[in-house]
Amino acid sequence: MFSKRVLFLLLVTVSSIACDDGGHNSKPKRQTATQTRQAKSTDADGEGGGSSDAGEVKHNTQPSDKSEPEAKEADSPKPDPEAKSDAKADEPESKPADMPAMHSDAPSKEPETKPEPKPEPKADPEPEPKPEPNDPEPADDNTDKPQDAGSMEPEPEPVSDAGMMIPPVKGLPDVKFSMEVVVPAGGEVLKCLYGRFPSNRGVVAVPSAESHYTPGSHHLLAYRSDLDEIPFGQEGVWDCSDGSWLLHARGSYYEAQQPDAHRELPAGVAHEFDPGEVIILQAHYLNSKSTALTAKVELTLHTVDPDTVEHEAGSIIFSDSNIVVGPHSRARVTMTCPITRDINPALLWSHMHSRGVHFEATTDDESAAEALGKLYVSNDWSEPEPREFPEGVLLHAGSHITFTCDYENDTNDTFIYGQSAEDNEMCILHGMYWPRMSGSAETCIGGVTSRSPL
Repeated sequence: MFSKRVLFLLLVTVSSIACDDGGHNSKPKRQTATQTRQAKSTDADGEGGGSSDAGEVKHNTQPSDKSEPEAKEADSPKPDPEAKSDAKADEPESKPADMPAMHSDAPSKEPETKPEPKPEPKADPEPEPKPEPNDPEPADDNTDKPQDAGSMEPEPEPVSDAGMMIPPVKGLPDVKFSMEVVVPAGGEVLKCLYGRFPSNRGVVAVPSAESHYTPGSHHLLAYRSDLDEIPFGQEGVWDCSDGSWLLHARGSYYEAQQPDAHRELPAGVAHEFDPGEVIILQAHYLNSKSTALTAKVELTLHTVDPDTVEHEAGSIIFSDSNIVVGPHSRARVTMTCPITRDINPALLWSHMHSRGVHFEATTDDESAAEALGKLYVSNDWSEPEPREFPEGVLLHAGSHITFTCDYENDTNDTFIYGQSAEDNEMCILHGMYWPRMSGSAETCIGGVTSRSPL
């Protein structure tokens, strides 16, 4: 009995010594790990974060004799003596500062706690932190990253603070309108299409334009209108031989009588169109063949930054409707139109039908007449060529443009003004100029017309 008690006391004594030794060894190790985390956190704070690669570390502001894990160990039950006797007594008291602390392998009755995550060894600080795979890339990296040309996505257009699109450096995109027309065999058609300018890019400035159409057209016209939306039910190509397009037409912008035509203004001069403005594209076709003709029409407007435009251009359409050409006769019609402000003529050209044999335009502005002579002369009714004018020659406010059309009719029919190239006649002076006059001046409202036999 005595020996059992002595043996028990010896075991308790040895166990107590082992516990004291384990406490001695464990306390410096936990303290060293804490110091290691604090040192790493301090390094991270120097880079701007208060966190290390292993996660966030909160620093205590008040000194304490024991860390939180040590306090828990002090309050926990003593470990089993027999199990504790297996602990390694020769384990070193501390680890190097750059190594994470290791937990004891000895079993314990205290609640299990998750080990502290191992911090990765601290590398030399980088100038900029490397983003994690799931983190968004910095914005500046997009321009330096090479992309596969086959899968390259277009760069988004730059947007200003106000949300308005900023024009790309390489220029603004063209504005294109096109239509397809079917002309029956031996038929004549007048077809129209409403075309709407983009509404999301501000004012559209157009210094030049070109048109292309299937041969057989008498003319291609683009009228300006008072619309900012396409009328309901007229979204596609529609027949406009009844003159219904005149309800919304407000002057002309472009006209061509050749399958391939081009109009260009001097630098700093351009037509300007409001966002969402609607133009009326009109194609006039005659088909003398025995089979139907499918015709394609395209108008392309080349655009520039409106800030580069110094002068807004205008277009004139002086049209004399006072036409009567009797059977087997020759006739002349004359119209005089006022110029309401100083303008620079850029282009002038004529429009007549098949009885027209001569077109002429003059000015009563003495200085312009001296510099330019007659403003325009043509004997070609089907495909007249425009005249280009030099810069710096003005038609002054208060002056006039007078134009005449001469006709020869060797049939038994009488021809009056109208749309049909077969059954009617026209006498029109088209042109482009700058700076822009009023709409009434561009259409010769208030002009004087006369007609006489030849």
